[in-house]
Amino acid sequence: MKNVIHVGLGKCGSTFLQRHFFPNIPGYEFVSTYSGTEFPKELNFIYEINKDFDSLDKNNNRALGRIGFKGSKLDNWKKLVDSYLNKKNSPILLSSEGLCGISYSPSRNNYDLGLLLKVLFGKSKIIFVYRKHADYLESLYRQLVFKEQRFGRYLDFSDFFSVEPTLEALSTPRDLDWSRCVRNYQDIFGKENVLAIPYELMKTDLPRFVKELEEFISTTPRLNDEFWKTHENKSPSKAFLREKGILRRSRVREFSGLNLETRNAIDEQFRADCRELAVISGFDLASLGYVL
Repeated sequence: MKNVIHVGLGKCGSTFLQRHFFPNIPGYEFVSTYSGTEFPKELNFIYEINKDFDSLDKNNNRALGRIGFKGSKLDNWKKLVDSYLNKKNSPILLSSEGLCGISYSPSRNNYDLGLLLKVLFGKSKIIFVYRKHADYLESLYRQLVFKEQRFGRYLDFSDFFSVEPTLEALSTPRDLDWSRCVRNYQDIFGKENVLAIPYELMKTDLPRFVKELEEFISTTPRLNDEFWKTHENKSPSKAFLREKGILRRSRVREFSGLNLETRNAIDEQFRADCRELAVISGFDLASLGYVL
């Protein structure tokens, strides 16, 4: 069996899968950056792989990826991976959201990261869970700005994302091209080794979502009744946000979600991307609420 790598996206049920699904798949050594699991020291470099791209972001460089990985750093990472895999009697199932790229701009450096995974782990299977763009952005904005204070200051949504590629927002449409990400993985690993699956299927038809994963991984997980009842990643309460000083009545408005006008603009911007995504991933996305 091949190694299986779940690359994200974030805000697409990763914690649920890492806690309740992946650990129950027989025949694989489960490895995850989820904080509740022990992560092998040989693979600690995974926490570093987006740092070069972070530097580009901080310098306001809007170029798409292409910086690559090479030299002694890559050689060292390859030795660490080989050392770890050689100690295992079974393939690994690696789950880490950061492997698809930076959360607010994954398609910017997705191809480079895909090539890196191929060099390090060889022929592998890739699981890529995606989500409707407006819902993804709304959830990510709430997470990074209101819950984690990732940027050290309040950031208005218009500064976080813009449908106009020329504006200096943190994220623009070219950074969130899901179909581009899927094509990258298919080109690098082969179409038969890539499962691109919508998060909305997990929410609306969990048995089918599980079946799709089972067929892709070619094994049946050992799931108990608790699995079917569990849901992770609830949004933080307003009381929590005030306690942490994230909601300040004097200058920061409470974020109640994207308004209809903004949602419609995002849906329209990504209509072509979703149409292509439906074709290359093989799911009826219109029935799941995607605007095609």
